[in-house]
Amino acid sequence: MDSIPIVIGIGLVLAFIASKIFKKVGIPQVVGFMVAGILLRAFGIFGTDAAATLSVIITLALGLIGYNIGLELKASIFKGRIRKLMVIVILEATVAFWLVSMLIFFVTQQLYVALLLGAVASATAPAATADVVWDHKCAGPVSDSVMFVLALDDVIAVVLTNAAIAYALFVLAPVTSNLLIVIATPLLIIAGSVIIGAAFGAIFVLFVKREENKSVIVELELALVILLVGVVGYFGFSDILAAVFFGFVVGNKVPEDKQQAPQMLEVIMAPVVMLFFVIVGAKTDLGVFVNGIGGLVVLLTVLYVGGRTIGKILGARF
Repeated sequence: MDSIPIVIGIGLVLAFIASKIFKKVGIPQVVGFMVAGILLRAFGIFGTDAAATLSVIITLALGLIGYNIGLELKASIFKGRIRKLMVIVILEATVAFWLVSMLIFFVTQQLYVALLLGAVASATAPAATADVVWDHKCAGPVSDSVMFVLALDDVIAVVLTNAAIAYALFVLAPVTSNLLIVIATPLLIIAGSVIIGAAFGAIFVLFVKREENKSVIVELELALVILLVGVVGYFGFSDILAAVFFGFVVGNKVPEDKQQAPQMLEVIMAPVVMLFFVIVGAKTDLGVFVNGIGGLVVLLTVLYVGGRTIGKILGARF
């Protein structure tokens, strides 16, 4: 279907209906959003043109989600707990990485495939997890810890994923490899994301100190989130990591009476986040489960999901 407004409209309506059905049986609404996307693809409503046109929604949604996660990371909440939480972040990410890598290598005997899937498994999918937390209006020390992990284990995932990609490229297309570049690239991505995100936060804080109109504050807030994801995307940095640090600066430096994000931004970002998961669902190709390698894909999926889940639990529990 060529009409993007129709695709968006049908997607949002389907996502709304599916989320209500799933929530009635105790399943998070985010699953309903993705099922709506799968249905759009199955009925030929969501095609390659729509995927290309709506790709900007994914970037914008990740920026808004990262920003809201950052807003919840109050320094006062984590005082005295930083060391313990950092240990949780490191262990839950690295144990999942090694366990998934070993399981996948056992089946495929291809180290680069195993390391790539292991690196992806180290991340905690902040968008989906945060949506579940916000949907159930969770609050307390456990939820705070979850948000901390969501914000920082992407740092580890960036390092592991870039290293795995570099190794895979070396295996598939052997060229003269510069070890310094391989090591420096993830560090540059992390540093650039943090610096740009914090700089945007500082700019916003300066503006808020001189502005009393809350509607104007929210307008600039949204404008800066959009500009931020555009800037970090241009430089090849992490959009969600930059947005998290933008939100962290705002959440800790802007007075509570001028922070309207929990009320106004929640309403604004709701359809964007919903559409984000619809697109994720629509990009899911279930055909790989039924073609010639369907059996292998099913096995790898079970190993990946099982290994990642067990790795996260064991790492965090330890």
